[in-house]
Amino acid sequence: MKSSFDAGPLPSLCGAFDSASTQGRKILLVEPRHAVPTNLPGLEHGEVTCAPLAAVDADLLVRLCPDVVLAPLMTPSFDMLDLTRLLWQLDFPGQVRALTPAIPDPHLVCSEIMAACPGLDFDLIVVKPD
Repeated sequence: MKSSFDAGPLPSLCGAFDSASTQGRKILLVEPRHAVPTNLPGLEHGEVTCAPLAAVDADLLVRLCPDVVLAPLMTPSFDMLDLTRLLWQLDFPGQVRALTPAIPDPHLVCSEIMAACPGLDFDLIVVKPD
């Protein structure tokens, strides 16, 4: 899979989540900028739903009950801080992961998100170039 950025295939996502397997996981993918393949490494046994940011609300979260929300760190219309603030306000209890190419200071990004959304389970998934 190509990420929203000109990076290479997505690494296995199993290591990015708390459990060793995505078996039975429900994943909400917000605003993917490319077609979502059916064989995302680490997600082949999960249930993936794609949605635009405008559709993310309390009703969607109740209906889908995602364990994980994935989204690009930045898009032309929003960045991860916008999404994490929304999820935090909605008391989303699951994991939130931003897909990003390597960035100079990933800890700074995580610190900013965690300061704005205390208690939110947030981290980055770095998509490495080929």
